Amino acid sequence: MHLDGEKIEQLRTSMFLSATGLAAKAGIHHKTILSIERGERTRIHGPTLKKLCEALGVVPMDIMSDDDTASRKKSEAHSEKRITEAE
Repeated sequence: MHLDGEKIEQLRTSMFLSATGLAAKAGIHHKTILSIERGERTRIHGPTLKKLCEALGVVPMDIMSDDDTASRKKSEAHSEKRITEAE
């Protein structure tokens, strides 16, 4: 199981929070939020996961996906980043 960045982004936006706003509420760095949402980070330390879940009002299973889905999203994010950088 890995973090599902899309689920986290959907929850964050449904709360009308920016990534910076969620980061402040959770007490973690906004770059951590952004890298999770982009699929660049699919695992985080337990205390960070707890803070993120508390800020979103969810339990960890609510923001997790199976390994295949997370791996595919991460691969797509890296491919998209390489294309953008090449342009």
